[in-house]
This record gives sequence, C-alpha cells and structure tokens, in this order.
Amino acid sequence: MESGSVQEDEDLTRLLPGDALAGILRRLPHRSLAVSRCVCKAWRDVTDYHRLLLLHLLPRSVGGIFIRYNCHFRWEFFARPTTGPAISGEVDYDPHRSPVEDHCNGLLLLPDCVVNPSTQWRSPVPPRPPPQMGTGYFHNDGYLVFDPSVLLDYEVILIPRISHKNEPGHHLYSRCWDELDPAIEKLEWPPSLWKVAVFSSRTGQWEERSFLREGDAIGTIADTRSQSSLQLENRYGVHLRGELVVHCEAGFVMRISLSNNTYQVIKPPEGAKVSRSKGFYLGESGNAVCCALLDRSRHACWLRIWFLKETHGRMEWALKHQTNLKHVLARPDHRRSYLNDGPWILQNINY
Repeated sequence: MESGSVQEDEDLTRLLPGDALAGILRRLPHRSLAVSRCVCKAWRDVTDYHRLLLLHLLPRSVGGIFIRYNCHFRWEFFARPTTGPAISGEVDYDPHRSPVEDHCNGLLLLPDCVVNPSTQWRSPVPPRPPPQMGTGYFHNDGYLVFDPSVLLDYEVILIPRISHKNEPGHHLYSRCWDELDPAIEKLEWPPSLWKVAVFSSRTGQWEERSFLREGDAIGTIADTRSQSSLQLENRYGVHLRGELVVHCEAGFVMRISLSNNTYQVIKPPEGAKVSRSKGFYLGESGNAVCCALLDRSRHACWLRIWFLKETHGRMEWALKHQTNLKHVLARPDHRRSYLNDGPWILQNINY
C-alpha cells in the first residue's frame, strides 16, 4: 500500500466518534487490542479512556475498599466477604505490619515493599535515598505508579516536601524551625528543575530523574510555609494516563508528566483553602482527576467536588457537585460503631 493511502486511512479513522472507534477496538482479541493501542496516539487515547485493555487484566467488580482514618495507624478494609478472594486489611503477610502509604491499580505501597493484597504477593523495595535537597528542610513522600494496560512493571516516586513541625516524624526535622536559613527560605517553590528519586521494578534500583517546570511556581519556600497553616498527614496522589497528580503544600496540586519529564503547578479550586475545619481529598472519578472538600461549620457540612479539565491549554477546576450533609449527619443512627450486619463489612483491625 502506498504511503498516501496509509495517510488517507489514518485520517478517515480520526473522523469516527470516540465511542464508535471504541466499539470497533473492543471486538479485537486481547493481544490484537494491545498491538492496536500502539498504532497511533488517537487509538491509544481511546483504548485508555474506555479502559478496553484494563478490563482484561483487572477484575471488573470491586471486592473491597481500603480506608485510611487520620487518627488510625493502619488502613481499614471495607469489603463484601461473599465475593472475591479473602483480603486482609491488616496486610498480615507483611512481617513488619507496616502502614500503607499509597495504592495504584490494585497494588499497595508500604515503606519497604510493594504488595498485592489479592494474591499476597510481596516485592521488596531497597532503602530509600534521603531527600536530595537536604533532610533539615525536606522529607520525601512515596507514590506508586502502576498501569498494567501498558507495562507490568511499577515505579515508586519520592516527592520532596517542606518539613513542618506538626507532621509525622516532625522531631527529625525540628531544626528547620530553630535554624531557618534565609537563603533557602527565599528560593522559589517548587523549583524550576525538580530532581526526584525513582525506583523501577524493572531495574531494581533507585535513580535520579529530573522534571522541568512549565509555568510559574507557587511562590517561595517561606511563602509556602506560611500558607500551610495545617499540614495534612496524607498527601493524596492520582496516576492517570501517564501522569501523576499529587496534592502538595499550601493546597496546590502538581501535575507530573512521566512521558516528557515536565510538571505543572495548579492552584487549588477557588474557595478550597484547607483549614482545621476543611479536609481536601484528591482522587479519580470517571477517568478524570477530581478533588473533594468537606467544609464543616456549626450550621452546615458542605461537600463540594471539582473536576480538573484543560481549557485552551490551561488546567482549571470545574465545580460539579455540592450538597449540605448536615441533615444526613443529624440522623440518630449515623454514629453506629459496628458495620457487621450488612452485605459490606468493615474490618476494624485498629481495635
């Protein structure tokens, strides 16, 4: 076939609506579907958006949900005991009984290993390197990146954070409050060239990877520290379509492109400033990044949900839902301590 005909065929496929092309690709055998995903960017995006390949690699039904309460050391497991394999939220096959730090597409990240709770498979991770920007001012948060529709290898990415006195393990970094360095305080944050440590299961080693910032910084280190009046114990992250989106200090969000080694700073939604009465949660819904804010007051408890979208090359938050939960929380049965009398059971492993 001549090159001109190939180009013409490619243009014709782009005229098809995304749902129509997804319907065609869905009929292919698994191996042919994986090969077709590599034909062009348009086919890859359709395959990933509709999760055509992911359905063949992961279960289609939810067997349970890991839940992290801020006041508890270990994650609870909220599950349907009559479906799927028996999964323990205690991760009792880990000899150290370590807390879960992150999760991605069925795998859990622990401080020294990655585990699959469905199969009790466990893979050790070498000791983590210290923060490259200095342990006095910074510490690392670990995030897991795993997309079985692309590769069966996984990565652990350490994101540097500004240390604060009221964060877990703050005694290790207390000197950053006692001996603040004016030269460091004036540096922009996050830096224009972000150097992070990445562990790859393919190589079994930690390596340094640099990401170039696109756009402006959020401010200086001193500005970020002053705006972070309440440091959250959990910094949530979402891995979606080759990007890692993480919640950072002062409420801003960082969008990291793992394909071209760039990142972008995104300001929090308007009105979503975190305080002692507000909780900010980053997650995924409908194949899109979203954030939820629970705003409690004496007379109301507002739940607001924003979705991240790209408009004319800019990333913006769009408010999709808001509701007052005060009437729900006022019900006399909302404080029940035991959830073992229904189809879903909470494994209360902390008590």
